[in-house]
Amino acid sequence: MKFRQIQTQAYGFEADIQRVKIITLKREIMRNLYMRSVAFLLAAISAPAALASTSNYMQCAAVSSRFEGNCKLLSEELAPRQNEHSVFTIDYTYNCSPGNPQFLSIALVGDETMGTHITAFGTSSRATLEGFGPVTIVDQNPSKTFGARFMPGCSLSITQVSVEISGREIERLAMLAASKAEVLTLALQNYRLHKTALEFQNGGRADLIKIRDFLNTLPKTDTVDSQLASLSGTIKTLVDLTAANPALKASLDPQIDIMRATYAMLEELPPGTEIQKQLSSIEIILNRTFITDQSKVDESRAYLDSQVAESNVILTKLAGVIARADQKVKDAVEKLKSILAAVN
Repeated sequence: MKFRQIQTQAYGFEADIQRVKIITLKREIMRNLYMRSVAFLLAAISAPAALASTSNYMQCAAVSSRFEGNCKLLSEELAPRQNEHSVFTIDYTYNCSPGNPQFLSIALVGDETMGTHITAFGTSSRATLEGFGPVTIVDQNPSKTFGARFMPGCSLSITQVSVEISGREIERLAMLAASKAEVLTLALQNYRLHKTALEFQNGGRADLIKIRDFLNTLPKTDTVDSQLASLSGTIKTLVDLTAANPALKASLDPQIDIMRATYAMLEELPPGTEIQKQLSSIEIILNRTFITDQSKVDESRAYLDSQVAESNVILTKLAGVIARADQKVKDAVEKLKSILAAVN
C-alpha cells in the first residue's frame, strides 16, 4: 500500500490506474501462456496424442458491406516431431464461403506427405498425414489468400489433432523385439556363465582341489566301492571322536567335510571304478574351468540390465498398439516377455 501511495503522489491518479492495467494485462498474458503450455504437455503425453483448439486460423477484415478480405492465415505447428513414425489425424472445420470461385493454397504439411490442401467448405473434415512430423498449417500462397473475398464469418478451426504409431513403425518395432530377444538371450547366457564360473572358483573349485589332494593320499589301485566302506567307517570314527572334544572337533571338521564331499562324489560312480580314473576326471574339470573375476561378472550384468531396459522400452511402445497388430507382432512380444521373465 505504501508503494502505491508513493506512485500516486509522484505520477498522479491516472498514472496509477494505467500501471494497474499494465499489470493486469501482463498477468493475463502469462496465464494464457501457462494454459497453452499445460495443454501442449497434456497433448504430448497422451496416447494417442491429441490437441483440441477452437482458434480461428483465418484472420480477415471487412472490405465492404458484403465481403471480407485481406485475410491472413495464422501459421502454426499443430503437432511436434515424434520419435516414431506416426499417423497424424487432423480434424478441422473450414467456413469461408467464397465471394467468387477460388482455390486457396492453405495446406497441412508434414515431413513425408507433400501437403493436404484444405478445400472443403462448410463441413468438418479430416486429413491424415504420415511421418515423424512436425505437422504445420501453412499458406503456400499468402498473396492469393490476401486478395480473396469471402462472405462474412470466414473461419478455419482445427478441432483436434491426434497422433499414433503407424503400421510401418509397428512392423519395425516387432522386428526390433525379435532381434532384441536374441541379444537378450545371449546377454543372459553370458552373465550366467561368468556368475557360475566365479561361484565355482570361489567355492567349488577350491573344494574340488581339496578332494583331488585327498584322493591322491589313497592307493591308486583302490576301487570306489572299497573306498566307500573305508571312508564311511573313518568319517563315523572321527565324528564320534570329536563329539565330546570341542578343540579336536575344530581341527578335524574341515577334514571330515572333505571326506564327506569325497564320499558323495564317489557314491555317484559305477561300482568298481578306480580312484585313478576319478582323479583324471577332476583334473580335466579343473583344467577346463572358465576363469573370470567379479569385474567381468559386474560388466556382463550391466550389459544384461541395459538390454532389459531397451526391451522394456520396446514393449511399452508396442503395448498401446498390440490390439491392432497381427499375430507375428504378438508372437514377437510374447517371446521377448518370456525371456525377460527369466532374468533375475
